[in-house]
Amino acid sequence: MRTTLSRLLVVLVLGCSHTPASKPAAVPTASEPPVFSARVSGAGRPVVFIPDLEAPGEIWSTTVAHLGGSVEAHVIEVAGFAGNPASAGPLMPKLRDGLAVYLREHARGAILVGHMFGAQVAYWLAMSEPDLVSGVVAIDAPPSRFDGTVDPEAAEVRKAWASASAEDFARGVKRRIT
Repeated sequence: MRTTLSRLLVVLVLGCSHTPASKPAAVPTASEPPVFSARVSGAGRPVVFIPDLEAPGEIWSTTVAHLGGSVEAHVIEVAGFAGNPASAGPLMPKLRDGLAVYLREHARGAILVGHMFGAQVAYWLAMSEPDLVSGVVAIDAPPSRFDGTVDPEAAEVRKAWASASAEDFARGVKRRIT
């Protein structure tokens, strides 16, 4: 499953249009721990990988390895999770604002790849800062049960999203992430 997901991401990432990026620099630090850090590898179109809250950025290592350095991979580590020191104050506004600044300075036009919480952050950035994002790949694990059947509630959500207009979809996403 993990290998299949990695290959799918490779196809999606490589199939998106190219937008040049500036060379990345270190994320500025303040007197408190930063709200996130980024590990950058490869060269080419920028792709930013945002994990779910409790996952380390390392969950993207297989996918980044499959890309083989053909993209400039920015792997995000969120403060307060996966053994990282916590940042003071509310996380979400600081993370969104910090990632917008990071994209503007280091990865303008990036493809954002997010898992669960990371996907919500990616949607928010794409909606609020469209000039900074060229695409979003959202990965969300909960819709299936361990036995392979689809949870009835998840099936209803899928059906609603599939039949939603672009405007209704945008409103629904905005409602969930703001």
